[in-house]
Amino acid sequence: MRVVLVELAPAGGLFQFSLQMGDALAGAGAGTGCEVEIVTGRDPELAPREPGCSLVPILPTWWPRGTEGASRPVYLARRAWRALRYVLAWFVVSAYLVRRPPDVVQWSEFRFWFEGAFVAVLASLLRRRGTRMAVVAHTPVPRRMGTAKGSDEVDGLLITKAFKAAYKRVDCVFVLGERARERFMEAWPDTPRVEVIPHGTEDVYDADHVPAADTTGPTALFFGNWDRYKGVDLLLDAWPRVRDSEPEARLTLAGSIGADVDGPALVARAEALDGVTAIPHYVEHDAVAPLFAAARCVVLPYVRVYQSGVAHLAANFARPVVATDVGDLRSVIVDGETGILVPPADAEELARGLCRLLADAEEAGRLGRGARERVSRESDWSEIARTVCTTYSSLHGGEAA
Repeated sequence: MRVVLVELAPAGGLFQFSLQMGDALAGAGAGTGCEVEIVTGRDPELAPREPGCSLVPILPTWWPRGTEGASRPVYLARRAWRALRYVLAWFVVSAYLVRRPPDVVQWSEFRFWFEGAFVAVLASLLRRRGTRMAVVAHTPVPRRMGTAKGSDEVDGLLITKAFKAAYKRVDCVFVLGERARERFMEAWPDTPRVEVIPHGTEDVYDADHVPAADTTGPTALFFGNWDRYKGVDLLLDAWPRVRDSEPEARLTLAGSIGADVDGPALVARAEALDGVTAIPHYVEHDAVAPLFAAARCVVLPYVRVYQSGVAHLAANFARPVVATDVGDLRSVIVDGETGILVPPADAEELARGLCRLLADAEEAGRLGRGARERVSRESDWSEIARTVCTTYSSLHGGEAA
């Protein structure tokens, strides 16, 4: 079975997810026998590890670096140029699929109305040539991009119509949790088939040489884009309470600045707090492990999310997570066993959870080991690949319901 995975960004969390799924689908351990191509942007961050998985880096897309330090005119010009390249990427991948229709094409999630329109047209066109179409909806309903309401779900007429048309025509949508499935079906009830799969481990990072959490100092790590929905403001509200209780505690904030926050103001606020180190740019692959090695715990103060690759990445490095109890995070973070869950939008409880681990290295080590064991057991890529490939085969065995 020839499978094409489309991931527009050639670096970052979604690219790494697609790469790991591609390797798993092509790997002998899963017994799937798939020939996998990953169509992505130029200069990909990582290469496949399985012989049956290959990269097709033909898209005019870019690494997910932010716009740190850019003036307003430069920022706006860069956004306009990237928007043009992004639309062009959809024409390029569409031409590639029409020229060589695969058995299955699987899209990473899409966020803009024109992406839904492309998928709807391609699904109808390629189905007549034997191609079945799937989507991994990391977010059931996309968030507003580049606005002050970045944590809110989109609700515009154009994007709603485009996404309804796309999801009605694809053969299957994969979501990463039961809550995500409920929200997806509520938003897009005409979707023929929705399947739940685990997120998968983050084994593109070598964790074997990372010291245990209980050997580190009292450092917490926030890792990922500084988007509005990630709750960095809440974390900065909580941090003075942490320092009052644990004067030696430190916090590292690492990741690109999102388009829906005031980056300079947020960085200035972070750097004005005692014990905070800000790394406001994309963290390349080789620099990730040292950040986690220096941390005793990871903090995810999300406002709204359904699943998080960072939670799985923390588990890969045997780091416990202090997270707000939103979406499907509790499927990864079991309170008191693999991490600590706190109520959303509660700075005091977030601070209390952080203090618990920053003051108790032994507890952090115990929860970190539990996190790694749980994710290794329940998010194995070979099992995910078997589930996905079985779904693909059933789609080719008959029309989607």
